[in-house]
Amino acid sequence: MTDERIDAALDAALTQRSGRALASDSEPSLSPHEQAEVDSLLDIADLLWETSYPCPPLEDDPTAIMLGLVPSSR
Repeated sequence: MTDERIDAALDAALTQRSGRALASDSEPSLSPHEQAEVDSLLDIADLLWETSYPCPPLEDDPTAIMLGLVPSSR
């Protein structure tokens, strides 16, 4: 396993997720162990993304209000 291969695969996956590349654009072939490491790093990237954009409280969430998930104040 080389760090360069993992870095290239991670870069390709993040570029694809951002919409700047197609799935077939130069994806390196990885061993199952390397793919598991890339998948773990992508999970961490997802968690970091989610924590950087916190959800509003339920009673202030326009989508929740639109779906009727917020109890009325009556």
